[in-house]
Amino acid sequence: MLAVTLRPGLPWARLHGGLTWNYFAFGLQGGATVALVRAGVTPTATLEGGAVFDADLRSPFSGLSIPTALRPSLSSAGYSYVSGLIGLELGNPAGHAFFLRAGLTRVWSTLAGVDSATLTTTPLHLAAWAPAVSAGVALRFW
Repeated sequence: MLAVTLRPGLPWARLHGGLTWNYFAFGLQGGATVALVRAGVTPTATLEGGAVFDADLRSPFSGLSIPTALRPSLSSAGYSYVSGLIGLELGNPAGHAFFLRAGLTRVWSTLAGVDSATLTTTPLHLAAWAPAVSAGVALRFW
């Protein structure tokens, strides 16, 4: 992810948004982080969400092992998500910092239906809860 973070006039609040990439497709992501304590080690709480644009996952280079009859359903696959994370930032609260966060994410997607001579399906709606981990470096330029 490559994002821009803004501090909206409140020293404990940060808003961020940017581009993501998951090996198959690009997407957009945004969120908010609260850091009530400002020190060399700062506890944080983050709520973020985003969407990854549809991608064709049928390529043999995708690394996915999908039965031939179901491959048409992966012709246009994308997903959306929302995550709640808690974590720590290490570094100068007004400057550069390393962060590590963990929590839960809710992911959902709709795969196209299949209509072939051997198999016919309706669109498949998927949703799941999963653990989430986020690590990165925040660089302050001004």
